[in-house]
Amino acid sequence: MPYRLTDASALGLDLARTPGGVGAARVLLRLLLAGPQDVRTPVRARADLVVSRERARELLGPDGPTVVDLTAVEGAGRRPAGAAGPAADHGSDAGHGLDADLAADPEDAAASAAALARRLQRLARRLGAVSFGTVGDLLALGRGLAEELVVASAVPADDLPDVVTDALLAALVRERDDVAAPVLASALAHRLDPPAPGHPALPPLLPSGRALLAAGPSPVVLGTAALVGRVAAAREEVLLLPGRPAPQVWAEHMHSVAWAVETTGRTRLAAAAQLDLLRSLDAAGVTPAALLGGVWNACSAAVAAQVVLDVLPNETHDVLCADLLEVLPG
Repeated sequence: MPYRLTDASALGLDLARTPGGVGAARVLLRLLLAGPQDVRTPVRARADLVVSRERARELLGPDGPTVVDLTAVEGAGRRPAGAAGPAADHGSDAGHGLDADLAADPEDAAASAAALARRLQRLARRLGAVSFGTVGDLLALGRGLAEELVVASAVPADDLPDVVTDALLAALVRERDDVAAPVLASALAHRLDPPAPGHPALPPLLPSGRALLAAGPSPVVLGTAALVGRVAAAREEVLLLPGRPAPQVWAEHMHSVAWAVETTGRTRLAAAAQLDLLRSLDAAGVTPAALLGGVWNACSAAVAAQVVLDVLPNETHDVLCADLLEVLPG
């Protein structure tokens, strides 16, 4: 399925588990926070850039990572990723179904627990491979955002979409185990951030937790930036795994938040917040395994709720945010 800003939490989870994904998030975040007045004419493309693009695409493969149908995963839930509403539950139903298995045979608890452990191991391996889009989808999202920015700008920057897709390729290919990877990444990122005396095609980012301030000093932006900054300051993964509600309760409130984001017109801000959250979790040293194990769901939900805090029922805020806010530093 194509990546969409309304599914930015799913995009963030994919990038969190993709080599170079944090770098790609930085490129997309710069796009989302840039205004028409920030666009500059990029430096001219080098003659060999076409060759670099082709080589990078060969290394990455336009169809990877492979999308896995969650309905084919044992006990992983009751609908495929992204199938319901503007916010997917990212496998949150998986634990619910497996918990039920543990109680299925009360007369043989030991055997049931052993079977559950084996299924959990299989599920973890499979969920680790689940993605909500492909490299091609990621490049298409970046190109689309860049095209919107060019249309809104008075600056002749028709090649900005190429600059952005090249920078996304650079971020992803830089982490590949190939002798050509660093050379390709340098060539592809050259136009977004050329060396002096050249100027960047998009404004650089502020540190994690402060990047959103470029969107304007509204109470919503200030509160969201503060929460993301507190996540970046966490140095223990366990702090980012507070008590979790039942999966169906969590999903219900997440859907409410997603609709609130859409109806208030804060889709771009919410997407930027998710991308900056990924930067912050990276700064905090959180591993992809921990993100998949629940850290991403907890933090992503809290950040999404913060974006629409002024219109959320207190119950939704408490379910998605209260436990995490109690343990975060600051």
